[in-house]
Amino acid sequence: CFFSPGPIVDIKYTEIFFRSTINTEYHENNLVKCMHFYAKKSIGNIVLVHGLYEDNMEIYKFFISMLNEQGISVYLMLLPYHYERTPNQSAFSGEYFWSANIYRRALAFKQAVYDLCQLYFYVKNKSGESVWITGFSMGGGVGLSVVSLISIDGIFVINPVCNITELMWHSALFSTIKDDLEANGLTFDDIKIMYSLYEPLNIKDIKISRDKVVMAKGLYDQINDYRNYDLFKQRWGLKHVLSYKAGHLNILRVPKLASDIANFYFGKI
Repeated sequence: CFFSPGPIVDIKYTEIFFRSTINTEYHENNLVKCMHFYAKKSIGNIVLVHGLYEDNMEIYKFFISMLNEQGISVYLMLLPYHYERTPNQSAFSGEYFWSANIYRRALAFKQAVYDLCQLYFYVKNKSGESVWITGFSMGGGVGLSVVSLISIDGIFVINPVCNITELMWHSALFSTIKDDLEANGLTFDDIKIMYSLYEPLNIKDIKISRDKVVMAKGLYDQINDYRNYDLFKQRWGLKHVLSYKAGHLNILRVPKLASDIANFYFGKI
């Protein structure tokens, strides 16, 4: 890892870089960037993973500042093919992470999981403190896959993508991708089989107590099908599900969200 300072409006952070354990043909993507937003009186850490197709870090400004006020330092990891990891050939942030190229997409998701594991252990060893993973949307799906592989202190997912195949095939957001797949002779069942190992809904064995798994859902989420949240709760046997009067993105601006995370983090709930 190596470091460099960087400002983000009025929130100070330090940049951390490390090489991904999965090597791709795009050199920009192989260098993982993390932004460390440190609380003045930090008493714990969160590794945060953002959502799909994002290109504006400002959407996390309020959320991160609220976490910092709670005494939680935040390590925000960039997903493969997003932001500075976007290859020059790519038209927009995240295009190569989630497209009709099914093999690259599968490898990108696997890379995200491995990168997150690597960063988690780095923060854990560096701080010696409790570390929770927090994932928003697609970042939540990545985080849920991590807890099927390693034991962590806890995870708090926000509007997580928990049924990846269903979202891709039935959401208007990915209609062009679906059209491309169908044009190449692929069906919903083909994709379901191909991504069965990555589906959070299919995970049966997790490495942490379900007391340490928390899901926050927006009651007006227009991206994820609300029924998938209920199915996820049922299959995982979740004990902690929080609801907020918010949509998919503006849930990040709910002031209570950061305090709820802190309450679970510090064992107050």
